[in-house]
Amino acid sequence: MIYSMDGQQLYKEPEKIQGEKINKGLQLIGSQLDSLLLGTAAYVKEKATNDFGIKEFGVRGYSLAGSLDCRKGMYGGIQCDNYDFTLYVLNSLKDKDEIECHSNSTFSPNKLRCTHYSSKSSFELSDLPQIANFLDGMKYLVLIALGVSKPEAFTDMGDQQRMRITVTASRHGKEEPNINIHYQYY
Repeated sequence: MIYSMDGQQLYKEPEKIQGEKINKGLQLIGSQLDSLLLGTAAYVKEKATNDFGIKEFGVRGYSLAGSLDCRKGMYGGIQCDNYDFTLYVLNSLKDKDEIECHSNSTFSPNKLRCTHYSSKSSFELSDLPQIANFLDGMKYLVLIALGVSKPEAFTDMGDQQRMRITVTASRHGKEEPNINIHYQYY
């Protein structure tokens, strides 16, 4: 939309063009999120095999479940105080084998605590900037994706209201990533 100096609407794009722009924006955000998750999975695999002795592990894909607890900030922006992400890195060399990595703002801020169940190995990754890039990137991209796909999520939010945003993402082999983002006020 284009507005005049006095706030009157001068031009509005047709809905088809608006929808195409939204879809292109969401595709770009989705590819950035996928790239972030694939990069983090490769980093977890590298650390697991090189530093923690886990043998025969290749990255086949990932699965992610996460949430953000957010509120309106003092000047109307959205602030997310708490987060919880679990990333599963899937092994391409063994069926039903994965490394589970977890981070949340309460128990493991700025860290990924990982477990490889088949070797009974646990390790912690706290290397900056890799972990900070993952956590900050997830928070940023999830908020942007929600704002593009459902802008009413932020405009309909009351000043004292809180919002939980949940995200699931997965990718197996060369398949396209599957990313879902939902929100709920509380």
